[in-house]
Amino acid sequence: MPLDDLDLAIVDVETTGTASHYHRIIEIAVLRIQSGHLVDKYSTLLDPERAIPPFIETLTGIKNKDLKNAPTFRQVKNHIYNLLDGAIFVAHNAKFDYTFLREEFEREKINYTAKRLCTMRLSKTLFPGLKKHNLDSIIERFGIKCSDRHRACLLYTSDAADDLHCVDLGGRRIIKKKKKIQSHKSHKSTQ
Repeated sequence: MPLDDLDLAIVDVETTGTASHYHRIIEIAVLRIQSGHLVDKYSTLLDPERAIPPFIETLTGIKNKDLKNAPTFRQVKNHIYNLLDGAIFVAHNAKFDYTFLREEFEREKINYTAKRLCTMRLSKTLFPGLKKHNLDSIIERFGIKCSDRHRACLLYTSDAADDLHCVDLGGRRIIKKKKKIQSHKSHKSTQ
């Protein structure tokens, strides 16, 4: 099936750590693509209802004080579910982001499942001769502008979305020209 025929939800999350059963999401961004067109986007910081470890504050730049007025996952769960529902879940190292979202939904007694497309695995398939397939390597390979890759909200920004529509994966564009985009941004960082 051609990429243009698929409904995709490109997702990025930042978290308080690496164990999804214990740690929580502190930021999420979702781009919804239908029939090759970016049709909706959403980004918000999330109150994890626990402190962010200093290492994560340093890595992401997200501070505990930034989450003071952020919604909890419970408060935005329906909107996030509606953005993801029926779409293929796309992320770099998709297992990480998908597992965290499944855990968050499970805590809210919502069963969420989706087919997944991991851009790291896709890169390995499309470019088997290259040694590096981490996000930094892909960003460099495609010349994508990214000021801080440890912020999910960058997926949401118009510059990042513009770069995505220009990305060509082995002769196939992920996103063609854009239709009118619905835009939802719940909470901005106070950085």
